[in-house]
Amino acid sequence: MPVTLNDIKSELSLAYFLAVVSHARGSILHPTRLADNMGIDVTAVWYESFPNGSLDELTIHFQLKATSTAYPAKKERFPLRLTRPQYDACRRKSRTPRIVLLLLLPSEKSCRSWLCQDHTQLLLKKCRTPFKTSLR
Repeated sequence: MPVTLNDIKSELSLAYFLAVVSHARGSILHPTRLADNMGIDVTAVWYESFPNGSLDELTIHFQLKATSTAYPAKKERFPLRLTRPQYDACRRKSRTPRIVLLLLLPSEKSCRSWLCQDHTQLLLKKCRTPFKTSLR
């Protein structure tokens, strides 16, 4: 079966996440199929002493999403449609925080410009994650 544009978006969101967490000295845990069914794509863990001394480990579950839908004029609007089960999984009460990370990509017409790679660089460009909102 050929790789679809949605497959590419999904893989780019994971690559972006891995790069950011690794740069922030975090560890990545890939969940089981059951955790994936509960709305957890990946978990990030940081093992270190934090400035206020209250934590020496921080764990956060993430649901990774990517879209090339046009950025909305109103920033409070979430530019991604979730099914009711996806929405409920993302806002489930838990001791471990859950974050939906949305990677906004350029339009599908310019998908070849998302990623540039040669022997000197690997560059993911024209992407951003501008939304910070609660789903509860």
